[in-house]
Amino acid sequence: MKNTLAQLGQATTREALLTVANKFERIGRAEKDRWLPFYYMAFAKTIAATLEENPASRDNYLDEADAAVDNLKGLAYDKAEVLALQAFIRMIRISVDPATRGQHYAMQAASLLEEASAISADNPRVVLMMAQLQYGSALFFNADTGPACDRFKQALALFARQKAKAGPLAPAWGRAEAEKMLAKCGG
Repeated sequence: MKNTLAQLGQATTREALLTVANKFERIGRAEKDRWLPFYYMAFAKTIAATLEENPASRDNYLDEADAAVDNLKGLAYDKAEVLALQAFIRMIRISVDPATRGQHYAMQAASLLEEASAISADNPRVVLMMAQLQYGSALFFNADTGPACDRFKQALALFARQKAKAGPLAPAWGRAEAEKMLAKCGG
């Protein structure tokens, strides 16, 4: 699991991400009582979708990500982490066709993040996804991005605290994205 997680951290192409996702799936099928293999499979498929140009293929990767999350039913897992990942999947679905999907998937993502925040308001991925959603909405409606930028700062502070207490297999993604978005904010 550690090796495959390291490979995920180094994967920069869609093909590499899909290879890693398949490895996580094999691990999950072999270790049926563990949630992290399917979680990371879903994450890898979601990131692969961001690198896909073809909208139908992007949707297929996101469908596979949702199916990986479905494999968590009946397992003990970190619900806030999974809800944040599900919100991320919904947000990438918006990118397939923002004009027709924006409102529907933004509302789903917001609902998932609200539930995740109620469970763990200090989860950096939850705060990051909330900031991403808020930032995208502000851009779409030509509104002030300042509140979203404040949330990116909050997410970075939470990432710093999380690093000290996270285990080697615990979800840790998102810090680089928070830094990138904060740079867009001018901070």
